[in-house]
Formats: sequence, structure tokens, C-alpha cells
Amino acid sequence: VADRFGRKTIFLWALVGYSLATLAMALQSTVNGILACRLLAGIGLGVELVTIDAYLVEIVPKHMRGKAAAIMHAIAYLAIPLVAFVSYLLIP
Repeated sequence: VADRFGRKTIFLWALVGYSLATLAMALQSTVNGILACRLLAGIGLGVELVTIDAYLVEIVPKHMRGKAAAIMHAIAYLAIPLVAFVSYLLIP
């Protein structure tokens, strides 16, 4: 799909879909509503993760691709423990 419509376009629409599903999830009051929104958010996030690697290769010069990919993945993987730590500090 990203090859046909463009990686940037698909990435942006996946981000919009993920954001809308997450916002809708915050407004749900039933379990089924939350589960449906989580499913849609998960699909959007999955599309983003697959598309960003290919898109990164297109926009970064050849001599910096490895470093750019390493930095991008490091930020993504460090976000999880950082959010857990901030949650630990903020939630009694």
C-alpha cells in the first residue's frame, strides 16, 4: 500500500487514524468500545512502525541511514521505560 500511495501519505494517515482512535478510546464508557478503539489504534500503530523504516531510508542521505535508523529505534525503545518511570513519579 505504501508503495502505491506513498510512504509519507500512508504514514501520516496511519498517524491520524491512531490519534483519532486513541481520542475515541478516551471517550468510551463500555468495555467493547474500548476494545474496538484499541484494535484500531493498534492497527494504526502497526502501519506506522512498518512504514517509518522505509520512509526513513528515502529521506536520509546514504551515509547517515544507519545512524538515523539507530537513533530512531533508540528513541522508540527508550520511550517505554521513560513513560513507566514518569508514571511511577506521577501516580501515587
